[in-house]
Amino acid sequence: MTGCCAGWNPPDLACVLVATRIQNRQVLRAIGSGLVCLLDRAEVGYDRIVRAIVAAHRGRAEFPATVQRLFVEQLRAVRRDTLTPYGWTASGFAVRELEVLGLLSEGLSTGEVAAKLNYSTRTVKYIIHGVLSRCELRNRTHAVAYALRCGAL
Repeated sequence: MTGCCAGWNPPDLACVLVATRIQNRQVLRAIGSGLVCLLDRAEVGYDRIVRAIVAAHRGRAEFPATVQRLFVEQLRAVRRDTLTPYGWTASGFAVRELEVLGLLSEGLSTGEVAAKLNYSTRTVKYIIHGVLSRCELRNRTHAVAYALRCGAL
């Protein structure tokens, strides 16, 4: 694999790859370097490649069904083997952080959140502080808004 998917990845780079054959691990690596469309060389012509480039420029991603299945399997494996055993979710928040943020989003105070989750108020404050520090947020309202915007809540 050469060119745009070899490691150089400006923030807005969107690669379209036309390949005869590619291994699953190479697909996942290429996606990390900006790959947004994978086309089978035997099945495409010039017009299809141009349409894929235009689609990539517009922010669309296109992958064959086999690659989509690979994504689903990979995400399930990450969740099962890496996130869940340590109390994390795919959103990047710990389960207990989401519990606290969810209750804060309903208007509960620190004391009410602590009582509802059977935590001490100090634990709730520690959880909130951890989210604020890690995500570089200003206050609990900002934390709830951030979690809502990124789809965690």
